[in-house]
Amino acid sequence: MRRSTADSISGEVIELIRFNVTALGRTAKPDLPRLNSRGGASPVGERQVYFPESGLLRTAIYRRDLLPAGARLAGPAIIEEAGSTSLLHPESHLTVDESGLLLMTV
Repeated sequence: MRRSTADSISGEVIELIRFNVTALGRTAKPDLPRLNSRGGASPVGERQVYFPESGLLRTAIYRRDLLPAGARLAGPAIIEEAGSTSLLHPESHLTVDESGLLLMTV
């Protein structure tokens, strides 16, 4: 007699450890708050940073929460915030959009 898989674990406790789930669907475009334009972006400091293509360069440090909408930066630059740090390489550019998103051109 052949036993099915269900019969072989009948009455046993099964522990499922991990699931991976992917969901697809359409959602409404989020309504992001708009930043006020507060003038130009000013660095809060600078430090020497090594770039393989350019060597050691003086690099401006910016705090992301102080970057106004419409700010434009040319690399090299470092943008610091509590959860991450963004590095803008030499010859790259960054623009802050009206919602505070960092748009980088490399």
